[in-house]
Amino acid sequence: MEYRRRNLILGFVLIAVGGLSMLARFLDLGRMTGGAMLWIIAGAFFVAYSKRHEIGFLIAGSMVAAVGTFVLLQALPNHGRFESGGLFFMLIGLAFVFVYLVGTRPSPWPLFPALATMVFGAFILSLEIPAWGRYAFPSLLILAGLWLIFRPRRW
Repeated sequence: MEYRRRNLILGFVLIAVGGLSMLARFLDLGRMTGGAMLWIIAGAFFVAYSKRHEIGFLIAGSMVAAVGTFVLLQALPNHGRFESGGLFFMLIGLAFVFVYLVGTRPSPWPLFPALATMVFGAFILSLEIPAWGRYAFPSLLILAGLWLIFRPRRW
């Protein structure tokens, strides 16, 4: 029975990706097709997670959805604001936050890669936006340092 269900899900995913690809050729959707296909694949991972509750499906779906979102943002007509590598890392960080909120609470492990990738993304964004970037990232570092020094102790 499990074999039949797996083939059914995979079959629907293949039909959806092929149908979207065919539709993109007829309607000349251009670069938006790639992001939409990635979201279809992410949806398949999310469906698999909802059926099996294995965290690997949730992680894979979240990462593919983040990359799909980045591709879709780049396909927008005025995508100059979205060509940033910093935005890519921020989306990956948000994917880890999503994994924490949906699948691993109270275990905090996804928050560590989320924090690392989002701080790295903020650093890249601060280099790309010179008007406020000169002061924003150093200010965040100072605030993080102050928080580490003055946070309430649990022990």
